[in-house]
Amino acid sequence: MLFALAGCDSPGNVADPQPQPQAKPIARTVLESEDSAKFRMAARRLYASLGMPSCDAPAGFDRKAQLEPDRAEVAAFEARLGTSGAAFQLAIARADAEYTLSCWNDRDIAFARKHVEMTREDVAGGLASLRALLPSLDRGPVHEPIPARSAAFRGLVRRLVEAVQPQCQLADGAANEAILAPALELVRQFQTRLPDAVHRHHYAIAKADVDLEQSMTLVECVAPSRVSPDRLRDDLLADVRRRIAALQAIRL
Repeated sequence: MLFALAGCDSPGNVADPQPQPQAKPIARTVLESEDSAKFRMAARRLYASLGMPSCDAPAGFDRKAQLEPDRAEVAAFEARLGTSGAAFQLAIARADAEYTLSCWNDRDIAFARKHVEMTREDVAGGLASLRALLPSLDRGPVHEPIPARSAAFRGLVRRLVEAVQPQCQLADGAANEAILAPALELVRQFQTRLPDAVHRHHYAIAKADVDLEQSMTLVECVAPSRVSPDRLRDDLLADVRRRIAALQAIRL
């Protein structure tokens, strides 16, 4: 659900009504741009940190109340985005973060206070990143709903994409391409059978997010497996089939 918010930092002087831009679907190419993926990444981290509740907090410790000023600052940022493409992507990131929330182990008061401190730093740094990226994002109005189950769908897509985009060599003496080929073909067929533009849309968002994360990740690879390449290929294919079946069970 998009935020129904004001479109600028301050109302300014009242002037003659100006023609309003036509609301439109957000372009897939915009969603797949690197800056858009960076925006979603920064927003997911911010929302995950800010939304994380306390577990087993000491009596009298109220993490939520202590973070109310930070929450208000985030709300003020959201309010400036209106129903723009940037607001759409912010809402996507928020849904992704909320879907995977756990909680802080705040039993020790010293750690509880430290976790509040860390979240305040996350909010300040996250907002700085979002503001820096905002000029390169789509600012036109977008009235596109975000389906309730789309966070689950995108989460499963991310795991599927990661499975067929390994960053290390899989088998000793065999190229990844040979091992991955049948699984990649299965994924390609699945993509062509996605039921509508909404599913394709959210698949593209999740794929772009994985591509960015992998491009920014320094991986320390373990030694390639000594299991036969044929066995690895078959195991991967079976794993991809299971992941696709789970995705097919979700209708947006």
